[in-house]
Amino acid sequence: MATPGTKPTPTLIRLINGNHNTTRHGTVEDLQARIAAADDFGPLVPPAGLSERAVLCWEEMIRPARWLDGSKMIAAAALCELYAEWQKGPHGFPGSKHAQMRAYMAELGLTDERKRIKTEKKQKNEFFDD
Repeated sequence: MATPGTKPTPTLIRLINGNHNTTRHGTVEDLQARIAAADDFGPLVPPAGLSERAVLCWEEMIRPARWLDGSKMIAAAALCELYAEWQKGPHGFPGSKHAQMRAYMAELGLTDERKRIKTEKKQKNEFFDD
């Protein structure tokens, strides 16, 4: 039985954010070696046979997630197919499939804003930005 709690932060995200603890995670060189070993899975490419809507989902949600590698291909493809099915008819989409879709998003790190690489603000908000 797995213990509940926060999932470990992926190595690449720790390096990007600069919040690695040398005594806990090792040196920066150790982290870079782990990332190089993860590259053995290769880049994340869409599998053949995705539906048209699933390919659009892949381009919109999976391709920008640069922290993903080839080991996440099955989860990413399943998420895209579920998303494509949801787009066809959200009112007839069962709650169990919605829960699966959310689980895939969490597994891929798409629901955690901290894992996203920060970009420039696109528009200045008159109420919240100085």
